[in-house]
Amino acid sequence: MHGSLGTVTSVIAGLGVAIVSSVAVGGTAQAASRHVAVAAADTVTGCLSKGDEKGEYTITGKDGKKYGLRSTKVALSKHVGHTVTVVGTPYKEHEGGKAEKSEASEASEESADLRVTSLKMVSATCQ
Repeated sequence: MHGSLGTVTSVIAGLGVAIVSSVAVGGTAQAASRHVAVAAADTVTGCLSKGDEKGEYTITGKDGKKYGLRSTKVALSKHVGHTVTVVGTPYKEHEGGKAEKSEASEASEESADLRVTSLKMVSATCQ
């Protein structure tokens, strides 16, 4: 019977190690997947103007790239015509919501769409 007790103890100890290892690996995998899910924020400084669609605004950065902006956290309408710095996360706008683009609008196509999370006014005018 003494040999059986040693075997049972070894099995229990082995299961304990396996459970602890499984939890540790699972926790690491969860942390890694959370890290991947966070989108990188973009910062753009330029002149804020009204966009083509309801609730949409545009900004052209100093590099000449044009961005479509939307926000539920920042009152973008209060800063139309101002030079601002916006921070936002990229998102894909639904293609079905946009009208067909003409050749003229393709030339002024947006580089990306951003969901604005913060805004800092640089100047009350656009230079």
